[in-house]
Amino acid sequence: MSMMVEFMFSSVPGQPRNFRGFAIEADSIQLMWSPPEVPDGHILMEYGLWYSASNTPLEVDSKPGTEAQEQKMPPSPSPPPSAAPAGEQMRTIKSDATQFVLRDLKSGMLYHLRLAGRTMNGYGASASVDVRTQEHRKYFSCSFAR
Repeated sequence: MSMMVEFMFSSVPGQPRNFRGFAIEADSIQLMWSPPEVPDGHILMEYGLWYSASNTPLEVDSKPGTEAQEQKMPPSPSPPPSAAPAGEQMRTIKSDATQFVLRDLKSGMLYHLRLAGRTMNGYGASASVDVRTQEHRKYFSCSFAR
């Protein structure tokens, strides 16, 4: 007689709360969040940040003079993969952090970012946000002869 036992890993952290981001330069995005709930007896070891660039345009607010810079996405229903899919990069962030500046990005690109906390039992559900980096502004000078 064999018995199959299924274990549920409820000892992974909850989803990071209030995950948001905004472009601070043409190649940088500032990210901020509140820590996730962590089950009793478990320690948050680190955060995983997965990100990828897309050429997909953001929805723009219909009011004149407004431009969409960020779009909150619904929570990811499953933990992030242990290996990033093609085109997606991953960074680890210290467990005591609640903000992070992601640098060396391409200007004018839409980035999809996912953040998840990790305990010794793995990553919890990820929070997502889409942010577009600023366009490079081309300046030129001209002088007029008198």
